[in-house]
Formats: sequence, structure tokens, C-alpha cells
Amino acid sequence: MKYHYFHDPAHGWIEVAKSKLEALGIHKEITEFSYMHGPAIYLEEDMDAPRFLRALEENGETYELIEHYSDRPSWIREYYPYSPDAITLEEFISDMVGWTEEDGDE
Repeated sequence: MKYHYFHDPAHGWIEVAKSKLEALGIHKEITEFSYMHGPAIYLEEDMDAPRFLRALEENGETYELIEHYSDRPSWIREYYPYSPDAITLEEFISDMVGWTEEDGDE
């Protein structure tokens, strides 16, 4: 599997789907030093990315990192800090299917 590795002069992140972290059973181990944007999680390179790569290897999965470098501060820094309990807009909408105005009055 290919994963994107974004880095700037100060730091780097691997982009991973939240569902992949859940499938590997490590989504609760990721720190708030990683970032999230929709279903994408950007694992910081010091602790969380190595944890993810070890989990892949322990699961017998191979990977390739596709490098993206910017000499400016990364846009990833503008995203929200990671929280394993946060849900995406898509998950929120899915949870709301079947909701009616009567449900809001309870």
C-alpha cells in the first residue's frame, strides 16, 4: 500500500485513513500531536507514524512512502489535533439518517 509522507523544514506526517488505524487496533494509541481532517489522519513522524508502520509490519503488510516536501510550514498544521473519539461529517450525517423533528423535541 502507498502512503503519502508530507514534510516541511521542521516536521513530517504520514497521511492515513482513520479506518486503517481502527482496523489495526491502534486508533486509541495515537497522540494529539497528529492531526485530522475528515477521514484523513496525519500521523506525526516522531511517535505516531513509527507506531503505525510497526503495526503494518506486524500485520504482514508492506508499504511505500511517497514523499512530498515543502520549504514552507505545512498546511497540515492548520488541521485539528487528533482525537480518537472525533467523528467525521460523513459519520455524523450517517448517524442522523432517520432523525425527525419529533426526535428533537424529546
